[in-house]
Amino acid sequence: MAVLVSVIIPAKNAAATLSRAVNSILAQDYPELEVLLVNNNSTDDTPQLIARLAEEHPARIRATDCTTPGASAARNRGLRLARGTWIQFLDADDTLAPEKISRQVNGITPETQWVIGGYRHLLPEGNIDNVPHQDPWKGLVHEFRVGCTISNLYRKTALEAIGGWDETLPDNTDPDLHFRLLAAGLPYRIEPTIDSFYHHDATGPRVSTRDAAGGNWRRAELYGKVTAFLRQHRPEYWVENADWFRGAQLAALRKLSTHDLTAADELYRKQFENGKLLPRTRHLNPGYTRLYGLLGFRNTEALRKWLAGWLPTKWKKRLKG
Repeated sequence: MAVLVSVIIPAKNAAATLSRAVNSILAQDYPELEVLLVNNNSTDDTPQLIARLAEEHPARIRATDCTTPGASAARNRGLRLARGTWIQFLDADDTLAPEKISRQVNGITPETQWVIGGYRHLLPEGNIDNVPHQDPWKGLVHEFRVGCTISNLYRKTALEAIGGWDETLPDNTDPDLHFRLLAAGLPYRIEPTIDSFYHHDATGPRVSTRDAAGGNWRRAELYGKVTAFLRQHRPEYWVENADWFRGAQLAALRKLSTHDLTAADELYRKQFENGKLLPRTRHLNPGYTRLYGLLGFRNTEALRKWLAGWLPTKWKKRLKG
């Protein structure tokens, strides 16, 4: 008998796109599905649309509300109500291929606790595919190549074991969740097929918030936590791969510096012991690490930002490392 999969869709002011998301679930070729639509303080017609969809599909769709703001709270609300053994999350403006859930369920074993899937960004200027890295630890800190909210499939008990989604985070919730799954040592399976579609044409806001400076700070801090965990708990792996993770840390700090140089410099001093732990890394031009040693992180990044204001475009690209 097929296991039940619960599909959890948080929705805030998603009247323009929710039907598209739900239709992609109703079109799944996997038979054992339930859908939980979680209204998250919508002020448009989303509540009425959710009620109508639940009325039209009473055997498949349930409706609920979450008054605590944020996608993580809405997902946790759905998780508590879910009857399924496995959980599929879907944002209200994204879609899945008809074979997505069946393909991932058919590949699981009794030991599998989560499935890492590929996904596609659908952008006005063209599509970008994100295929999982064969080493999820490396994928975690490089281009989000450890799946995302919509592309992965999770055993409900695995999510419960790590405490679900962190409702205190306004962003970077996917990598935080995946870090905790990896740190807990929960067995995974990689399914590289592109079956999930991240739409960038939404007319309304996602449930998640947007804060460039804060988001980049939280990402840089998370990468520091990843590094600290690997150094302590997987020392042999760390020795072999330290430059990869140090490079990812440094790249995240450089990105943060474009929004908040002071915050980036403070994290740099903490994570790199003020330049003592600089990596030889594929993530950055070697010239940068030499400049960090000569000028320090703050002065190097301030100089880069100043030069970017007047250099030709082809030179600006070099400044990005």
